[in-house]
Amino acid sequence: MPGLPMEILNKIAVWISEGSGWVIRSVDAEYVNIGKYDPRKGSSYIQLPHFVENSSKGLINLQNEDDKCFMWCHIRHLNPQAKNPQRIKETDKNFISNLNYKDIEFPVTLKQYNKIEKQNSINVNVFSLEKQDIFPIYITKEKYDNTINLLLITRRKTTLCTN
Repeated sequence: MPGLPMEILNKIAVWISEGSGWVIRSVDAEYVNIGKYDPRKGSSYIQLPHFVENSSKGLINLQNEDDKCFMWCHIRHLNPQAKNPQRIKETDKNFISNLNYKDIEFPVTLKQYNKIEKQNSINVNVFSLEKQDIFPIYITKEKYDNTINLLLITRRKTTLCTN
């Protein structure tokens, strides 16, 4: 099959070697779909969509004014507050010294989740919304005793994360 990229030929060889019994005689066409890479990252507070706000139990939408939403959610998870948990308080600011965010750039991107997990001995799971469906963006592979589940919501090029 001349003209096919080596990667495709290797995938075909692996597929055939798995015992399908099928034989490829020709490839009639190739299609390449290109999409704009737009990595999701948590930044600062935005209002939750009404269907989430009205149905959420235990969901805290932290009201931060910086790009450190991920870190504030992490702090709220470890330092729960009964009164006004959505507000960032002085105790939260003091709690930062208990976390290791060395070499982490804000807003946090998907590539940094595992590094945060390892530096802070915490499992991180991140979910997002597409219309009204929740789907996973990142599911931990780590095995720590503590787990934080975050909801990342994007609206008009702005993103938030909630604990």
